[in-house]
Amino acid sequence: MQRALELDPGSHLMNGLLGMALYEARKYGEAIQQLRKAIEMEPRFAWSHAWLGFAYEQEGMRQQAVQEFQEAVDLSGGSPTFTAFLGYAYGLLGDRRQARQIAEKLVILSHSKKPSVSLIWIALVYTSLNDKERALYWLEKAYVAHDVFLPWAKVDPSLDSLRSDPRFQNLIHQIGLP
Repeated sequence: MQRALELDPGSHLMNGLLGMALYEARKYGEAIQQLRKAIEMEPRFAWSHAWLGFAYEQEGMRQQAVQEFQEAVDLSGGSPTFTAFLGYAYGLLGDRRQARQIAEKLVILSHSKKPSVSLIWIALVYTSLNDKERALYWLEKAYVAHDVFLPWAKVDPSLDSLRSDPRFQNLIHQIGLP
């Protein structure tokens, strides 16, 4: 990512992706700075707001996380992905009703003929509600469905509460990740 930025320092996408990489490396303060820079460059890019929301959440800045996730939802026209992230933030904030409503809406979407939601994001919302059984159930469904975002589970800090569970470890092994 550093090399990509050397080649194109004005790219909001490369700045945002570096912010995401810093988040995944658990360098949350640096991620926040990098993502703020990306948003200054292009305030309408929903992914930068979402990644900033995750970094804020890990720093304990939960209200700011909700605001960033809501911004991502608004910018995306109500994307189920960003709605799931908002549900995750609500769960961590203690607004169980809002988080459950979003999870239920996502579950309904997952059963449509052309699902528009990644199953891992449903698991993410249940993780924020401390519902380990449902979170693991949806991760296992994501595995069966060959969910393209599932390898993200290996490094994402928002799933740390599941890491010690043997079922989670087995899932990571089944994906083929060390």
